[in-house]
Amino acid sequence: MLKFDSEICVICGGFGDCADGDCEDKERMEVREMTNEDYNGWVNRETWCFNLYLRNDVDMYHRTKDAARTGWYKAAGFSLREDIEMKPDLFVGEAIMDMMQELYGIAIEEHIVAVLQMFSDIGSLWRVDLAEIGASWADDVAWTVDA
Repeated sequence: MLKFDSEICVICGGFGDCADGDCEDKERMEVREMTNEDYNGWVNRETWCFNLYLRNDVDMYHRTKDAARTGWYKAAGFSLREDIEMKPDLFVGEAIMDMMQELYGIAIEEHIVAVLQMFSDIGSLWRVDLAEIGASWADDVAWTVDA
């Protein structure tokens, strides 16, 4: 007997009783769905929005690129062992976050509404994945630092 797509379990891909919703893997699938927060190719919405703001304004782009270079240089100066090459991603991400926190302080102090709105749009900064942000920007500045 030929099985049709409607008879295939959406959870594990099995047939039979499993396709009727009695899959033993159902709990595992529900957990995976609850923790999967991919957003436009980024780890979550906050990381995507954070990077979107960094790249969509010329002044912010140049500020971010400078911060990324700072992080890159910091990574280059930090080595635990000579035989291990450090990836600059987290250093770059942390340098960018430091720049953003400084910008937030200035925006609060000087009541810069547009910048405060940016932070409101981003949401929770603690959810921003600094390693993913750093990886994105490390690629952008690598050729300028190595030259």
